[in-house]
Amino acid sequence: MLLLIKCYEKIHCGYGEMGRRLYGKGMERAVLVSIVISQMGFSCAGTIFVATNMRDLFNTITSCSHRLPLSFWVVIQMVILVPLCLVRHIKGLSGVALLADVFVAAGLLYVYWADVSKLSTLGMGRVSNFNPVDYSLFLGTAAYTFEGYALILPIVDSMRNPEKFSTVLSLVMAICAAVAISLGGLSYAAFGDKTEAIILLNMPSGTPMTLAV
Repeated sequence: MLLLIKCYEKIHCGYGEMGRRLYGKGMERAVLVSIVISQMGFSCAGTIFVATNMRDLFNTITSCSHRLPLSFWVVIQMVILVPLCLVRHIKGLSGVALLADVFVAAGLLYVYWADVSKLSTLGMGRVSNFNPVDYSLFLGTAAYTFEGYALILPIVDSMRNPEKFSTVLSLVMAICAAVAISLGGLSYAAFGDKTEAIILLNMPSGTPMTLAV
C-alpha cells in the first residue's frame, strides 16, 4: 500500500491509468478487472452479512411470527445503498463513514466484553493449534479484514494534507491488525471449535445488547 502511495505521488492518476503508464494497456485491463471482481466479492459478503443480521433481528422482535426470506433483506438494503453509490466524491460520505465507525467501535467493545465475560466465568473453549478443515476460511476472512485498499487513492485525493497519508495509513493498519488479532484470539479462546465465522452469532441471542449491535 505504501508503494502504491509512492507511485501515486509521482504519477497522480487512478489505478487503471497507473497500471497502463507503468506496464501497458494489458496491465490496465488486469488492474480494473481485479478491482471489479474483488469489490464484487467483498460487497456480496457484506450485503449478506447485514441481511442475515437484519433477518435475525426481525425474527427475534416478532418471535418468528412472520418469516421473510434472506433475499427480501438484501433488496431492502438497496434502498439505502443505491443512493450512496451515486455519490461521486468520497468527501460526501464522510458523515455516513463517521456514523459507521461509531457503530463498529460499539460492536467491537461489546464482543471484547462478551469474550472476557465468557472466559472469566466458563473458561476456555476447546481449541487446537491448526484446523486443517477450515483454514481456507480463515485466509479469506483475514483478507476481508483489509479489503479497503480500493479506497486508498480516493482518500488520498480528498485529503487536505495528502503528504501525511503514509503515516496515517501505517498507524491505521497497525491498529486494525492489533484489533483483528486480539479479538480473533480472544473469541477463539472463549468459544473454541464452536466459534462461528460471524462472531456475533456466538453472542447471547435475544439480549438487548446483542440486538442493538
